Amino acid sequence: MSAGAFDITEELGGTNDHEKAEEQEEKIYQLTGYSDPIYAEAFVTVHHYDILLKIVLINRTAKTIQNVNVELLTQGNIKVVEKPVAVTLRGQQTTTVKSSLKVSSTDNGAIYGYLTFDSPSGNVPFVININEIQIDFINALQPAECTELEFKKKWAEYEWENKVQVSTPITDLKQYVEHFADSMNIKLMTTITEAD
Repeated sequence: MSAGAFDITEELGGTNDHEKAEEQEEKIYQLTGYSDPIYAEAFVTVHHYDILLKIVLINRTAKTIQNVNVELLTQGNIKVVEKPVAVTLRGQQTTTVKSSLKVSSTDNGAIYGYLTFDSPSGNVPFVININEIQIDFINALQPAECTELEFKKKWAEYEWENKVQVSTPITDLKQYVEHFADSMNIKLMTTITEAD
């Protein structure tokens, strides 16, 4: 790699291992355009009810850009816990800022916002809207153990407002339930046996 070249895995604190790089690339979101004065990408890690954003900022100009802020807004049951710190970027400099978010439900959510930085005159700050990041918690769910009594209690507490009609070519109940559990990343409480 030539001097001055940018390696996203190094910026995110990873290694150059091909397999790890492929895993990281699946979770990288482009926030700004290549022609913007500041190019930004976000590496998103979802762990249970916590979201960590590592935002890579690249000054695409030859001039120093002061007071670069990443302002994050959320939609759904996501709350910003720790805001990214403001930074100053020298010409062609790359840096990484972090933000922590907390999730209060498994509903899908979105993270959006904008970048601001000082203009050369210092009067009016520049604003760049950032692309939205959709968070789908189905992929982050992990099956857990639950007794039948706990399940019945939770079932009674949950508000079942949204009924979903399912149309499927699967006619075998056991096959359908296993397909459903696999697709939704859930664990079956009881085993399904074949009917005699």
